[in-house]
Amino acid sequence: MEKQPLKARRDATAQIMDAIAELSGQERVDSYNARPAEVSDTTEGGTGG
Repeated sequence: MEKQPLKARRDATAQIMDAIAELSGQERVDSYNARPAEVSDTTEGGTGG
C-alpha cells in the first residue's frame, strides 16, 4: 500500500486549517488532541455489544 495519499490528505488538511486560522484570526496549533482515557469505543457511536 502506498503512503502518498495519506500525506496528500494531511497536507490538504493543513492548508485548509491554515486558511481557517488566517480568516478567523485564531492561532494555528499544529497538533492533535489526546483522547481522554475515560472515553470508550461504545460511547462514540459504537454498537456496544
